[in-house]
Amino acid sequence: MKAKATLIIILSLFFDNSWAYELGTHARISQNAYLKSYLGMNNELFLELGLFPDDVIGGELSNGEISYYDVRGNQIRERVADNYSLADGRIPRLSNDNAEHIRKSVTPIGWLMRGAIREDDYITLFGADNPQDDPDGNFVRPYHHFFDPVNNLPLNGVSTFFRGGVVHTAPAWALGTTNTDAFSNPIVPEGSRRNHFTVLDAREVMYRALTGLDKAGNKTIGPGNRDAIEADRKAYWATTFRALGDVVHLIQDMAQPQHTRNDPHSPVNSDAQQVYEEQRKCQAWLMGLF
Repeated sequence: MKAKATLIIILSLFFDNSWAYELGTHARISQNAYLKSYLGMNNELFLELGLFPDDVIGGELSNGEISYYDVRGNQIRERVADNYSLADGRIPRLSNDNAEHIRKSVTPIGWLMRGAIREDDYITLFGADNPQDDPDGNFVRPYHHFFDPVNNLPLNGVSTFFRGGVVHTAPAWALGTTNTDAFSNPIVPEGSRRNHFTVLDAREVMYRALTGLDKAGNKTIGPGNRDAIEADRKAYWATTFRALGDVVHLIQDMAQPQHTRNDPHSPVNSDAQQVYEEQRKCQAWLMGLF
């Protein structure tokens, strides 16, 4: 019995039971939602924000890459617009011209789709389909994409317990709070939260983009806590739309039954599905030994 319990614990570290929609699907849903929104149909709102819909936003690094900011408390860290989101049509074509397509991938609509794609970042023993550039190390974002509205529960089970402590409900993960505070008024920010692309973060970085100050009135909001410059404004706008994309991804997941019923699911006819099937066969074989 002790040996079987030990094996279950070991298996829980390696086998995932939370798989999400195809990333390109999330991007396309986000794109169409944007285009049908007031933001996508009315340029006047962009002008009020000091932007144009087709503006390249983000800080430009010395090597020509475009950056955005990961804000954690007083830490401000640059992260690079990944090429992964552009590969294999994950971000749908924004122009027939390839160079123009790449340029538009770092405009507001492009950053929104990047956030919708990056919200599914995960890591397993068998590798990751999604890129991992989180400065705090790799973790499984999809574990926090579940919510049982009847019982007010997140994803539950042995595997989630051994995957980084507390598993959030999707509303709590999106809002930047704890499970118990997700529906409080006002919500209470979760201290030292792993998710830096929540509604709370989107509001903070948007304020910084608009004012050049943080919510406490400080102007030292550039990397290394230097005073803000024009490049920081653009980087914070990029983070704003990136964070909105992450939140939109979570709303999309709530329309998928498995995310509200704690059911394992996986993308059909994909490499990820093949890995999933092999994991299950291996798990069944090992369990059969006991």
